[in-house]
Amino acid sequence: MAADQLPQNVQWRSVVNNQVFVPRTDNKLFNSYNQPSVNSAGYVVMRARAKGPNPMSGIYTRNMLAPSDVQRIADRDTTVPAPNNTIYPPDNLLSTFNEFPSIPRIATNSQAIATRGNSKPVWSYQVGGEDIRVGTAGIYLKSGGNLITGVGLLGAVPAPDVPILGQNYFPYMAVPGVDPPTRFDVFPGSPAVTDQNVIVFKGNYTVDGVGKTGVFFRETIGGGGVQPVQLIANSNTIIPNLPAGVEPMTFGSTAPPSAAGNSMVFLGLDDEDQPRYGGIYLAPLVANPTLTSLISIGDAVPNVAGATFTKLGEGLSFDGRYVGFWGAWGEETITLWLDCPEDGNADLLAYCENFVGDNFPVEVPAHQGMFVIDTKTMIIHKVADNSGYLSDFLFWGFSGAPPGVGGGDEDEGREPPRWRSAAFISVSGGPNNTFIAAFKARSGEVDVVENNYLSPVDGIYLADQTAIATLLDTGMDGQLLDPAAPLGSKIATLGIEREGFRGSWLAITASMVEETSEESMAGVYTAKMYSSIPRADLLAGRYVIPSSAITVAKSKPSIVNLNKKGNFSGRLVIDGDSYRVNGKLNADGKATQVIKGKKRGILVSIVAVEVSGVRALDIAVTGIGLNYNELAVYRK
Repeated sequence: MAADQLPQNVQWRSVVNNQVFVPRTDNKLFNSYNQPSVNSAGYVVMRARAKGPNPMSGIYTRNMLAPSDVQRIADRDTTVPAPNNTIYPPDNLLSTFNEFPSIPRIATNSQAIATRGNSKPVWSYQVGGEDIRVGTAGIYLKSGGNLITGVGLLGAVPAPDVPILGQNYFPYMAVPGVDPPTRFDVFPGSPAVTDQNVIVFKGNYTVDGVGKTGVFFRETIGGGGVQPVQLIANSNTIIPNLPAGVEPMTFGSTAPPSAAGNSMVFLGLDDEDQPRYGGIYLAPLVANPTLTSLISIGDAVPNVAGATFTKLGEGLSFDGRYVGFWGAWGEETITLWLDCPEDGNADLLAYCENFVGDNFPVEVPAHQGMFVIDTKTMIIHKVADNSGYLSDFLFWGFSGAPPGVGGGDEDEGREPPRWRSAAFISVSGGPNNTFIAAFKARSGEVDVVENNYLSPVDGIYLADQTAIATLLDTGMDGQLLDPAAPLGSKIATLGIEREGFRGSWLAITASMVEETSEESMAGVYTAKMYSSIPRADLLAGRYVIPSSAITVAKSKPSIVNLNKKGNFSGRLVIDGDSYRVNGKLNADGKATQVIKGKKRGILVSIVAVEVSGVRALDIAVTGIGLNYNELAVYRK
């Protein structure tokens, strides 16, 4: 497949930028953003901030399929949802959030959102006349209604004098399989969430003074809201698929998981720093699941003769079928010197300057790349490596919790500051067993004296099974991405997350700077990853939405018939309801029409497109609560 069959000249739109006011503030403007997540219908969720005095940070969303204003999910003024019984002066109000320490994530096909949140302790109780306050962190879910607590640090709260939920006040938040009831210490990384409102997360905890780790899930809706946390794998789980002759051993580390449909994937290793065994595993979201090994340390690297994987990245992207990941092979490394960051949290910057310093040496694998596993065929595809013009896929950040900063009795569970590396890839399955991966990479040469990159170029790239194309890179005209960027500005930074590419929607962060004046712009941006087809180049025939037939049992599939003149007719089946459509595509291969719904009209947009060489119709439906976007694929 040629690179020109990957999306070309996509049309970027701003989700939010530095000209947008933060909701529910006194005219504060957004000024910084973390990488966003997006669902298959263009619903974007992001963590964003505004500068002080009285700075604001929070979790925000915007619907890009039917554009609306930016909406607040939670911010520093938001009361932590129940359980929360602790009043604070001077206003005598319940505990509110004080920070959101990780990137929020959204379900693949719904608007369910999961995020971590930190606060002052939310729960107060007495033991032997002594006042105790707990609950400074949790995972929170927004799905249709109010924000709810998915799991918090409350699993060891004892029962009150009059038992309400048995021996433990919040037993559903306790670490499963541990007696006596034990709370989690911290939830590292970002939680995942499914269309069924199941949260999937990493949790660290302590048993008899020994630190433990694992990956877990919890059904947050139904069962009276007290369904217990369930175990996927932890420090007591035997690593599957160990080589012959190797004694059984347990996981020494697990990484924050990704989830889609009724399954999840995670990285589990014997040793995080020097892995010898372990790999990437697939598990159904059921109690006591069987782990399926997808790729292991020591497995062969595709298309690299004689090479085996020595390292695997923890940032996995999973769409229910395809898994995107970073991997390295061989023992050769390249030394880089890292300098303390200049912007960010003041306490973190001070810690780096005082205890770590500049020119901090790190070793980067000399042979590395980006890969996609097809969990249906178990084929591993190498989509990019650093043997050509791309040099590096690892990016470094200084993060963690400085000692004594934050307050509360639960700070010992937080991870200390250090340099951490991450690779960024997001994969989306396309029509007819195709996929496209979007990833971040760097090109440039390393100065062998200063041990840093000379004039590096960072970019967001697209790849399928056989080709790579540059989507954006630093140095491009900033106004090509955002017309509000200063005239003459260049793209300075780019960011993408594991759930930044869903369906046809890709969401990224970017900043643009004009070097002379130092004027800048930053924001979150989206584009549809396809190539539009003009009416003169249409492929006439029947187009079918494969997934609509299984949305509701026994429902008919969505079918649109198209002729060479651009006339179309057919039916759309959405959540079991059937809607008739007919009309004509314009010269650009597009059509918009209002059709009759049960209560009022709904808006249908149809665009003739090509995705990975496959002809399709991009069909979007909005109105009467619908936010639906699918590809109808050409069928001969």
